[in-house]
Amino acid sequence: MNTTAKIGIAAVLLTVGTAMLVWASLDPSGTTTLLAVAGVATTLLAAGSLLMGSTGTDGRMV
Repeated sequence: MNTTAKIGIAAVLLTVGTAMLVWASLDPSGTTTLLAVAGVATTLLAAGSLLMGSTGTDGRMV
């Protein structure tokens, strides 16, 4: 996967994760929904961050 694709995918993951956290914070009444959305959003943020940190064809982290 080339660097441009990694940056694009990571940007989408980070944007979606952030949007999900903001959406979940607007209505904190549904505890289970809030926890599920927060868990998925945090996973997306972590995946985006890891993808942004990987470089080269061997996937080393910087």
